[in-house]
Amino acid sequence: AFPNLPVHCLVDCNPEGLQILANYKFGSSNCKAGDPFLLPGLSWLGILPSEAYGGVLYTSPNFGKRDDALIGNLLKRVGGCL
Repeated sequence: AFPNLPVHCLVDCNPEGLQILANYKFGSSNCKAGDPFLLPGLSWLGILPSEAYGGVLYTSPNFGKRDDALIGNLLKRVGGCL
C-alpha cells in the first residue's frame, strides 16, 4: 500500500541488536531469496558502533563468548552491509 514509506529500526548497539536488524533487513538463515517480509531498505536508527565502541563493534571488553560468536556469524552473513 505504501511502497516508498521509509522504515527505520531502533535496536541496541550490541550483537543481539544487530542480529535483530540483520534478520529484518536480510532475513534469517532460514529465509529464502525474494521473501516478501524482507526489508532491504530498512535503516538503522540509534547509536552506531563508531559512536559506542570507537569504530569497531567487536572490541568491547564486555562481550563474552556468545557475543563473539554472534559477531562472527553476522560478519559472515552480511559483511559490512549493516
